[in-house]
Amino acid sequence: MPSPMTPAFLLSTFPQVLLPRLDPRRPITARRGAFSPPARVVVVGKAALALASAIEETAAVGTRGFLLGPAHPTDAMIAPARPLPWRGAHPGDSPSTAGSQAARHTSEPARAGIEDQPPDQGILARLARAGWQVHRGDHPLPGPHTWQATAQLIAFLTDLPATVPVVIVMSGGASALLAAPAPGLSQTDKRAAHAALIGSGRPITDLNVVRRHLSAVKGGGLLRPLVQRHSPVLVLALSDVPGNQPHDIGSGPFCPDPTTFADALEVASSLAGFPPRALEILQEGVAGHRPETLKPDEVPAGLWTFELLGRPDDALTEAAALLEAQGQAANRLPWPLAGSPAVWANRFVDAASRQAVPVGVWHLAAGETEVNLPPQGPIGAGGRASTLAVTLGLALAEAGHRFDLGVLATDGRDGSSTQAGGWLTTDDLAAPDHRRAAREALGRFDTATFLAERGRAWPGRPSPTNLGDLLLIRLS
Repeated sequence: MPSPMTPAFLLSTFPQVLLPRLDPRRPITARRGAFSPPARVVVVGKAALALASAIEETAAVGTRGFLLGPAHPTDAMIAPARPLPWRGAHPGDSPSTAGSQAARHTSEPARAGIEDQPPDQGILARLARAGWQVHRGDHPLPGPHTWQATAQLIAFLTDLPATVPVVIVMSGGASALLAAPAPGLSQTDKRAAHAALIGSGRPITDLNVVRRHLSAVKGGGLLRPLVQRHSPVLVLALSDVPGNQPHDIGSGPFCPDPTTFADALEVASSLAGFPPRALEILQEGVAGHRPETLKPDEVPAGLWTFELLGRPDDALTEAAALLEAQGQAANRLPWPLAGSPAVWANRFVDAASRQAVPVGVWHLAAGETEVNLPPQGPIGAGGRASTLAVTLGLALAEAGHRFDLGVLATDGRDGSSTQAGGWLTTDDLAAPDHRRAAREALGRFDTATFLAERGRAWPGRPSPTNLGDLLLIRLS
């Protein structure tokens, strides 16, 4: 184990210290009155169980709700591992105690990954006793669990008394967890369209405009009947998307949508592997043969309210504060994580080569890059975070820069892997065969395996939030 507060120690322990600081209980508690009966609560997204548990703990007795989260084990354990006591993270702790605490933590089962961690059935049982309906959807592609859970949610909303207040709590991942095909689109074509979108490398805002216009529930599809019944709707959201626009978080099932079929068709018409029937539906919409998504001017004033519970900027703020508490200089980069990992990495390396990136400072950025997956062929383990970490590390190494870097998936799970991203230093890519292995891993879309084999993967862990990915990098 690296000694305390070396860059390697800081990177290896970073998620254990940061993620508990992003717990949603504080903003939920500040709004506890909104959850009181007769209001009904709907919680959807990757962070659904953490959010529902926080609501159940703080709301008045009798609060009833509907939970729709992912089926994988991560979300079932919402209590993050006890954070390593960095100096300043816990009063009275010193750097010397951090080292011994770290040694104990790295021997715990969490090192093996999330698949070894059993779900916390106590949380689910507590919610059930409180009258909550608990459902699981499929992610990252919609599937049978998603179709069934979405039908159950529609039934839940349909059975609500007219004018009853409804509180919606959204987090990222809802686009796959909550889905129903538009009329005339099969579930098979809906899933194929979703796969073509997430493998395209296009920005998330482009993906979501298409999703909204191929859906019976997105783009305000579930808000429309509530508005027609004059039910006041409050939407609270954890944002993992650039710009934090309501209609982009989970593709906006409970939010009005300012985009159009024409916007969706412009994106979809250039995508490889996009189903012909899905394209026809968008064309029908452009021709006026299908109703548009719910528009902002269709929602009466005062009937719909939107508030952010958290956003990527919050992760940047907490990360900077933690670093500065260790006497480390921290700086926010002027551009977010977005677009192709290779393009982003080349931009950073170019700035570093022009000496526009100060050395000895931890530079931070948040957002999500987009990985373009092949429509056919084997794909290994990994996701946006591990791909960016390896891509950026390789680009810096080949340009002759010395660095320490990490990319964290704040939801605790990076793409298809059982990890939460990972970290690299100059030494990890110093040898030619190490750089060759990195290039091969990128070609196989197997970057999580590359990091794990070198002891540089952050184990997948129960996260209380989902604010996108977070990069920290230091040049020396």
